[in-house]
Amino acid sequence: MAARDHLIHEEFSTTAQTPSHGLRTVFQSCSLITATSAYTYPRHQHLAFEIIAVDRGRYHCRLNGTELRLRKHQILVVKPGDWHEDFLVPPVGYYGLRVKLEGAALVASTAPFLPEVAASLQVVDAGADEFWPLLIQLRRESELRDSVAPHLQEALVAEFFWRLVRHLPQQGLDPQFLQRADEDRFVAQLQQLFVAHENYPLGIPRMAQRLGISQSSLTAKCRARFAASPAQAFRKFKMERALALLAGTEMSVTEVSNHLGFENPYHFSRLFRKHHGRPPSKV
Repeated sequence: MAARDHLIHEEFSTTAQTPSHGLRTVFQSCSLITATSAYTYPRHQHLAFEIIAVDRGRYHCRLNGTELRLRKHQILVVKPGDWHEDFLVPPVGYYGLRVKLEGAALVASTAPFLPEVAASLQVVDAGADEFWPLLIQLRRESELRDSVAPHLQEALVAEFFWRLVRHLPQQGLDPQFLQRADEDRFVAQLQQLFVAHENYPLGIPRMAQRLGISQSSLTAKCRARFAASPAQAFRKFKMERALALLAGTEMSVTEVSNHLGFENPYHFSRLFRKHHGRPPSKV
C-alpha cells in the first residue's frame, strides 16, 4: 500500500489570487476629506478610478453632466475619462480612494463599466459593514509606514475594488470585462488546484468537480487559454515544478519524482526530457 493511501486529503474551497497576467488593481492614494466650509472642486477629468465613500453628511457632485446626491455610506465609482465636479457643504466628509486597473489591455478603458453608462449606475449602496472596515484598516496601514504596510494596502484595495464590482448594478457593467475577470478566476483556481495536487494524481473528472464546471467546459476553457487539454496543462505544471525543485533544492531526481507523484523515476525522467529538452540529472 502506497504511503498516500494512509492519508486523508481534505480540500477547502478558497479564493485564489488573481494571476500576475490578469486584471490587477494598483493603489495610488487614499484621503479622508472633510468640508469645514462650502467649497466647489472645479470641473475636472479623471485619469484613474476615484472611489468616493461618504463617511458623514451628504455628498453632492455633477458626474458627466448628471447631478448626484449621495447619503452616508453610499459609494460613487468615478471611472477614467469621467468629467467630475464636487459641491462640498459641511458637515460632509468622505474617503477618496484612487485606484488604477492594470492588465486590462483586452478590455475598454472604462471597465468595469460600459462606455456610456448612466451616472446613477456608478453608485453602490452596500452599507457600512462590508466596506468601512477595509477603509479604516487602509488608513491604519498608512499611519504605520513599515515595510509590510504597502503590501497590505495593495491587498486591502484589491478586496475593496472587487467587492465594489460585485455590488455594482449589472446593467452598467461591460460584459467583456466580466468575461475577462471570469477567465482570470478560472486560471487562478486551476493553478491553485494544481498546487494542491502536485503530490497526487488529478484526473479530469476530479478537476471539473472541484472547479464546479462540466468536463466539457473544463476542456474547452483549457484549450482556449492554454492551447492544451487539462491533462496536458497539469503535466506542464508538474514539469515546471520539477525544474524549480531540482534547481532550487537539494532533492535528488528520485525524490522529486516521488514528491510529484510519478510511478517511477524513469517515467518522470522521460517526460522531463521531452518537456525541457534535457534529462533531470543535468539540472
